[in-house]
Amino acid sequence: MSDEHDLTETDKILYSVACAVLVCSAGVVSGLNLALFSIDPIYVRIQGKTGTKQQQRYAEKLLPLLKHQHLTLVALLVSNASLATALPLFLERLLNPTWSLVVSVTAVLFFGEVLPQATFVRRAVPVCSFLSPFIWCLIAVTFVVSYPFAKLLDAIIGHKEEAMEKDQLGAFFQLHEANPNEGEFLLGAEVNVMRGAMALSTKTVKDVLKTSVQETFMLSSNQSLCAETIESIVNSGYSRIPVCKNDNRRHVLGALLTKTLLPLAFTQPDPAPLVGDYHLNEVLRISEETSLYNVYESFQSGFSNMAVVYNAKGTMVGLLTLEDIFEVMHNVSITDETDLNNNHPLQVEMRQKELMELYHQVKVEHQRSMSINALSG
Repeated sequence: MSDEHDLTETDKILYSVACAVLVCSAGVVSGLNLALFSIDPIYVRIQGKTGTKQQQRYAEKLLPLLKHQHLTLVALLVSNASLATALPLFLERLLNPTWSLVVSVTAVLFFGEVLPQATFVRRAVPVCSFLSPFIWCLIAVTFVVSYPFAKLLDAIIGHKEEAMEKDQLGAFFQLHEANPNEGEFLLGAEVNVMRGAMALSTKTVKDVLKTSVQETFMLSSNQSLCAETIESIVNSGYSRIPVCKNDNRRHVLGALLTKTLLPLAFTQPDPAPLVGDYHLNEVLRISEETSLYNVYESFQSGFSNMAVVYNAKGTMVGLLTLEDIFEVMHNVSITDETDLNNNHPLQVEMRQKELMELYHQVKVEHQRSMSINALSG
């Protein structure tokens, strides 16, 4: 083999350039190997759907490479090994074997490993996106070797699409909760709603049931709808009231809508009808083991906003309303003007104002109806 003194100046320049190209190429491949596989595929998919146009272009270039991760990995490793192996062969034409080994190890370690890996990871997404054509070239060049190894890795290790579990996603939202002085992150209320919505499928009715049978405000089916009863119902503030059969509080027939009783306050039929004879809305009947998500879907369909809850023995154990679901979704206790234990002056005033407006509307409609009947008579 010829030593360095047998080379012409042109040969030395060419070999030096070749060594520099090999070192730089090995560094780029090594940096890409670390940077590309440090990118979270979930993050790239999110950026592809919600990011800026530039971020969407990055995702469009990176996702195919991340999808075939074993093929990409083997291609980069084969390329890096080939470049690192070729470097000493070129250096031996320029230097003696000892210096060739020293320079080769030093160049590969610093310029081919440390420097690129320290810099590429900082800007992994834009760098890997920009160099994606180069990666595809490496895949094409090494395909004969890379493809069989990639298929072997697919068979042994498999390829699983990563996805966050609900607990991880909830923690992710919480980490991005905003500082009160910042406007770019999630607000605390937004985090509560998202975490609460995810909790619907993991919680059952039994976990949130608060209204027991004994505490429920009910009407008996044999109760008379006289003026005093109607007035007490309206003043209670409830929009719908469960009706039980006779005095059996565990046998709910349906729900009575408060607003449908207002006409009776003006017509005052004699004798007054019984609650059981009046039109009752059907209520949802569910098990205490039912998922809150399924209950929410039933409420959302408009079937009912009230559910009667039964245990495994078929015994009624309480009531669940749409408000209870909202409390879980918002992670707060909702107190509105219809709550009987809420005696705040402002809430009382709001309740009275709404009732008076509804009373006035019904009164006007009743007077108009009476006038029409008088004229027709």
